[in-house]
Amino acid sequence: MSASEKTKPIPPGYAFNTGDMRRDWNARARQCAREYILTGYGERPEEDFEAEGRAQARYFSQFVAPESRILDLGCGVGRIALYLAPGVREYWGLDVSDEMLARARVRLAGLPNVRLLLGNGLDFTGVPEGALDFIFAYLTLHHVPREALLAYLRDGRRVLAEQGRFWLQVAYRQEAAPYQEPPDADTWMGRRYSVAELAEICAPGYAWERHEVSRDGEFVWVLLRRA
Repeated sequence: MSASEKTKPIPPGYAFNTGDMRRDWNARARQCAREYILTGYGERPEEDFEAEGRAQARYFSQFVAPESRILDLGCGVGRIALYLAPGVREYWGLDVSDEMLARARVRLAGLPNVRLLLGNGLDFTGVPEGALDFIFAYLTLHHVPREALLAYLRDGRRVLAEQGRFWLQVAYRQEAAPYQEPPDADTWMGRRYSVAELAEICAPGYAWERHEVSRDGEFVWVLLRRA
C-alpha cells in the first residue's frame, strides 16, 4: 500500500461492484490487495497477513502429502501458496484477477512447482482432466453467484483424480433463517447456504465426508470426495 493510501480510509469491498468479477477484483487488488483478501488486514502489519497465511497452510497440510497435486481456487497474491506449495508435488493457483496473479508471480517466483492460471470465474479451464488430488477454496466461493458455485462443482469432478477431494467454504445461514440472496451482479456480498442446501448441491458426483460451522457462525466448510 502506498503512502497516499495510508492517509485515507480503505474503501469497503462493495465500493468496487460493477458486476464484472475480473474488473472488480482487479480494482480491489490495485487499491489494497491485503484488505480485500482478509478484511481488516490492509491497515495491520504485513506480518499479521503472513502469519494468517502460514496458519492456513498448516491447516490444509492435513489434506495433502508430498506427492499431492493441488489447486488453490481464488489464490489471490499467493498468501497460502508461499507456505503450502513447498510441501506438495504440484501447486496450481487459479484466480479471476490478473492483478492478483501479477503479485503472486513475484511472490512465488522461487517455487518451481507452482502454476498460476487466470480463471474465467466459472470453472477450471486450463487444468487437465484428472490432474488434481485436492482442491480448496478458502474465502472465495461466498463471493460468487450460485450458478458459479454449481459450475465449479461440476468441473471439479473433471479435474479431480479418482477419490480426489474438494474442500470448500461459503457463508453460513441457519436452516430456517430468513435470507435474501444478493443479485448475481454483486461481486462482493457473501452468498449464504444452510448445511442442508449444501448437501443437496454437492450430492451429484461427490461423497460428503464432513463439515464444520465456524465458531462465530459466519462460515461453513465442507470436505467432499469425488464419487
